Amino acid sequence: MDVIGASSRPLPASGGRWVARVALALLAFALTACATLAGREAAHTAAPLHSGETVAAWPGGIMLPAGQRAAVLTSGDSGWILTLELGTSNLILTTVSLSDGGISTAILEEGAAGSVGGGLASDGAGHLWITYAQEVMRVDEQGGAIRRWSLPQPPPDATSSDENLGAGNAEAAVWDEGVGALLLVRNGDHRLYRFDDATGTVSVVVSLPITTSYVSRIAISADESIVVTGSETGARGFSPSAVRVSTPSSTNDVLHNILAACTTQLGLAELTSTGDLTVSGLPPIAISQGTALPSNVPFACDPAGDAFTATVANGRVTVDRLSAAGVLSVTTLPLTQTGGIHGFGGTSPYHWLDPRIVALLPDGAGGAWLVSEVGTQTIEELTSAYPSMLHVGFPH
Repeated sequence: MDVIGASSRPLPASGGRWVARVALALLAFALTACATLAGREAAHTAAPLHSGETVAAWPGGIMLPAGQRAAVLTSGDSGWILTLELGTSNLILTTVSLSDGGISTAILEEGAAGSVGGGLASDGAGHLWITYAQEVMRVDEQGGAIRRWSLPQPPPDATSSDENLGAGNAEAAVWDEGVGALLLVRNGDHRLYRFDDATGTVSVVVSLPITTSYVSRIAISADESIVVTGSETGARGFSPSAVRVSTPSSTNDVLHNILAACTTQLGLAELTSTGDLTVSGLPPIAISQGTALPSNVPFACDPAGDAFTATVANGRVTVDRLSAAGVLSVTTLPLTQTGGIHGFGGTSPYHWLDPRIVALLPDGAGGAWLVSEVGTQTIEELTSAYPSMLHVGFPH
């Protein structure tokens, strides 16, 4: 595995330094479970818990520095994780071997400005692209060299405010092979942007009838149409919507109730806020049993056409995989229980530590890695009850 930043080197004049920390992580176990459309049977389902009982939920796994996972990306045999480290505010890039769990970690910037998200993209030519705060970075995957560009000031309708302190920050990104350029969105904005690294300029591709945010995603389908997710503009609260952009001059299709989208070789996979999951136009499959999903559900696709989701409810993490053939497989993991909580309404008998699952990295072989914000430091009430990464497998 190529190690980014394996030796210390100065960063460009924008500041900071590379520090590489390489560690091999042992995979202690492989979790397997299966459910078909007729049955949703799951292995590793938690046994009934009693008030006050503590369960060591996830032995093994990989530990990373705790912090906000601003973005993740699967590219070939590698996974990439962008983290704003808890306490230090260092911006960290972690490379993960999806096959064996080997990791390398490098500091991109020390004491980075806070943000509520970011973007990661690969151009397929050995460059990793990072959008974060008011910057675009290009990282050489082989040698670790970094080039940086400052984004222009956000438009007046996307500037930071008391209601949205992260407004104007660069968020989701994707590499558009058709035009050979990076596409991105900004928090609290309603535009799809194109970044031209040859000139260092940013242009508006199209104005969108939705508002983009830190939970927005960009996906490009096989017909080169672009899907951007966000919230319905003008709605009270978060109202998930997506826009399908064919050409800048055409009428853009608004897709209501779409929470997230990702791309497979067979087409787009889409997740609705009511928990319906579709892959490549197949009939939708309900994965949340009618329960409304939160705005930032971990959702990812692999090249084989599988779509993965992870939801947390009722003391369990449920990981669903919907294949291109329409077969649903399920794995569940128990959460660590802390006992009852005493309040004005009496004692609640059930409470579980939040695993803070924020992303999924498909391994390319039918499984996926769960990515959590917990890590080697404590976040709020959490200690090391859960690993930062855990592999979940499904039968072939």
